[in-house]
Amino acid sequence: EDAYSIAQLNDRTSVIVNVGGNKYQIPWTTLDQIPLTRLGRLKACSNYEEIMDICDDYDVNHNEFFFDRNPCAFRTIMTFLTAGKLRLLREMCALSFQEELVYWGIEDENLEWCCRRKLYQKVEDLE
Repeated sequence: EDAYSIAQLNDRTSVIVNVGGNKYQIPWTTLDQIPLTRLGRLKACSNYEEIMDICDDYDVNHNEFFFDRNPCAFRTIMTFLTAGKLRLLREMCALSFQEELVYWGIEDENLEWCCRRKLYQKVEDLE
């Protein structure tokens, strides 16, 4: 059953990702562009254990991946995946946002230059 569900998952054109209760349907082709990120690594999974190394839970029946992470930060990451722009959130601590980027495997060099400067300034202020 495990191998069957994984094979079935890869036959689909998109993946369902649930972050903090918010569901996103993401085309596999989008994730192909970011293979080294946490989401990009999902496609290479061949069994349940590998999936559970990447996400917090997995619903085999619906092929839905669950991540217990900040949904606001993930919306920004989704914008980056779809539009190519990554910006800091005003309502979120810059260091917490940086932790989210690390978790998802997104390099902070992808931040727009003004946001990257703000982030580095916040990090410097704390040192």
